[in-house]
Amino acid sequence: MTRQALRGPLCGGVHVVLFSSTPSNPVVAPAIWRGGAEVRIGRVYALSGRRREAQKALDELKGMSKQSYVPPYNMALISDGLGQKEQAIAWLEKAMEADGPRFGLKMDPTWDRLRSHPGFQDLLRRVGLGS
Repeated sequence: MTRQALRGPLCGGVHVVLFSSTPSNPVVAPAIWRGGAEVRIGRVYALSGRRREAQKALDELKGMSKQSYVPPYNMALISDGLGQKEQAIAWLEKAMEADGPRFGLKMDPTWDRLRSHPGFQDLLRRVGLGS
């Protein structure tokens, strides 16, 4: 396997490393990973106070989702980072409707900012993770 460093429109100078069996034949990411680099970069921007860049990343993901599937869970990650609690919960609800990952909702510290929100508590209850 070889490593390739790529620069994309959302990378903002950050190198994203992809692995491939040969340089001309990159590994195709499954749907759950689509937008993976963008969502992580967007979340870091959001959590570090770079709201404009985070919003741009979120907008790029929304645009990407018009052409191929991008998990709503990914949108929730950036929305949460931006402090958009209601929007993050709405994206998580869409993720659960699409059989998204439930395993991290209750315990993952990623969602600590949402944990006390009544909408998040209601979502946990509806997916069978509430008390």
